[in-house]
Amino acid sequence: MKKSLLIVFLFVCSFANATHIQINFVSNYDISIINPYIGSPSEGTATTDSGINTIFSNYNINHCVDTFSYPNRIIFADYNGNDINGLLSDLRNNVNVLKVSIGANTTYFTWADQLYLKLIDDTIGNSIGTNSNGNIITTSTSLNLIFDTYQVKSMVKMSPNLSIYGIYFDGNINDLLNELNNLKGVIEGAEPIGIPMLLSTQSFDRKNISIYPNPFSNTFTINTTENISEYFVVDLSGKQIIKSNSKSDLDTQTSKLVSGIYFLKLQFKNGKYGNYKLIKK
Repeated sequence: MKKSLLIVFLFVCSFANATHIQINFVSNYDISIINPYIGSPSEGTATTDSGINTIFSNYNINHCVDTFSYPNRIIFADYNGNDINGLLSDLRNNVNVLKVSIGANTTYFTWADQLYLKLIDDTIGNSIGTNSNGNIITTSTSLNLIFDTYQVKSMVKMSPNLSIYGIYFDGNINDLLNELNNLKGVIEGAEPIGIPMLLSTQSFDRKNISIYPNPFSNTFTINTTENISEYFVVDLSGKQIIKSNSKSDLDTQTSKLVSGIYFLKLQFKNGKYGNYKLIKK
């Protein structure tokens, strides 16, 4: 028993210390993972693409996660070696790869090109358009300099009642995080968007599911023809805060959440999973 626990501990630690790579594939390219883990069908040891698997093998990558962002499929991978530039170059040279980037320095998977940020005042730092480079312009000159440096292409308010925005960019996520969190008088805080291991998304037809209202005050409706077996709610840090097999119990627990952004994971009786963003007013 002790030996088994040690193996699990080392297994988890190896993921936590790895460099997290985000691989965006070209539009509508069909790729997923193989050899899935028990209890987490979206995590496995390789992909369905032989060329990507050859690269993974060359760099000793044996853990990847399948997620979905229409129309581009995205695979996350853990890299524990010391030739990150070689890995990035080989991946970018693959004909089916659109973009490769590195996630934030955290112990869980993070999107490498997306962040949440909260403004101190909605009138200082809100988006008013784009410049000639296609980067977001705001009402804050200092924020504009950062956005232009890190090529922030989109800024979307996540809730009408909260000063929280989602931004999408092409720069280095760790450097951008540092600059945003050091911008006094404008930014209250910035955080990476987490994708917790063992709660990752198996691709699912989202057209068959709607969640409303979202943002919600106390409860929300999940409209689907699929049978749901379990509900999970995860916060931005990647921590699972709710697990339930009852919608009524889920409603009771979500009504007590503080205002903010969360992820709702649904496990369906057909074995598939889906992740959905939730905003609590």
